[in-house]
Amino acid sequence: LEEVELEVDISEDHAFKGCKNLEHVILPAKKLYLGDDVFAHCVKLTELIYLGTVADFKECKLSPHWLDGSSIRVVICNDGFIKV
Repeated sequence: LEEVELEVDISEDHAFKGCKNLEHVILPAKKLYLGDDVFAHCVKLTELIYLGTVADFKECKLSPHWLDGSSIRVVICNDGFIKV
């Protein structure tokens, strides 16, 4: 699994944990939820693409531990980016 384009929330904790070849994740332009350790140990995944705005992403419900164990450093939105 190298690329995923999602249409729904990732409410299940550890959903993509350990997907070592995952490089690209595209998230829908909506207020979504990301659970605990969703991208833990996805070593090639360093950025997320969010199809909404920076303001929209900031309104998403994010587990306090959604980034734990991940390599993600930035969320790219259509009007800018957020360093995480």
